[in-house]
Amino acid sequence: MPSNHFAAATARTDLPTGFRDGSKRGEWITLYDGYKVIPVVRRFDLQPWHLALLLIGVISILPIVALVDPIAVNHKEQWPVWLQGAAARTTHFGKGHWWLIPAGLIAIGGTVAVRRFKVDDPQTTGIVAYSWLFVITAGGVSAFSALLKYLIGRARPAHFQELGPLHLNPLPFVSDTTLLLNASFASFPSGHSTMVAAACTLIAMRWPRLRMAVLVLALWLAFTRVVVGAHYPSDIIAALLLGSFGVILVSAHFPSRLVSKLMGSRAKEVPVTGQQGNIA
Repeated sequence: MPSNHFAAATARTDLPTGFRDGSKRGEWITLYDGYKVIPVVRRFDLQPWHLALLLIGVISILPIVALVDPIAVNHKEQWPVWLQGAAARTTHFGKGHWWLIPAGLIAIGGTVAVRRFKVDDPQTTGIVAYSWLFVITAGGVSAFSALLKYLIGRARPAHFQELGPLHLNPLPFVSDTTLLLNASFASFPSGHSTMVAAACTLIAMRWPRLRMAVLVLALWLAFTRVVVGAHYPSDIIAALLLGSFGVILVSAHFPSRLVSKLMGSRAKEVPVTGQQGNIA
């Protein structure tokens, strides 16, 4: 594409409101359609303290298994009644379908609308592309978590008294005559918490002003898994780390060109850098 096409897209006015000054410390994952820059989501700018937090989290899992997990199991019946009720009513919102189905409907429906009505508004196109990013990234990380938990086969807290917190039963089939896997041995990591962490990280990447709200939401929904007795605290910590950092890694390889082609645009991935929205 001629260089003057790129120059036309560097103007600040080509970026939708809310994106023009949003790339001070990183790049946007973008689509490029004709002369318009279409931001999808801001790349997460990993700092040394983020990596230190990840390392501390990973190192702390074993001590938590030994010290905190037994306390959490024995304390299960001592949670306040109001807390148990609130946890029981909200914990199911960590299931993938609450997050992936709406995003999938927006992605598919939006793609049909963009192709059918030739929508070229960057804000609309960016939301549709973001929905694809959400489904692909959060869905992929959640699927990996589901595979991992059955490969590890950790017994859930319900088996604590008989098996303890470290009993592992990799690929726990219900019986020798069926291929059904036994969910009672799929505790580590928590699938609900992985999904919530992935979804909330993606929301914070698109709308940074919501990061504190989604952080509280993710921590609460993850905590409910302990309160209802479905997981150990170590399962939750591992899931939060896997969901959040998994999204950061996967989103860096978001198939922008594939999504652009799917949406019927002539787009290709072009990083937007700096405060002025310059195209590298």
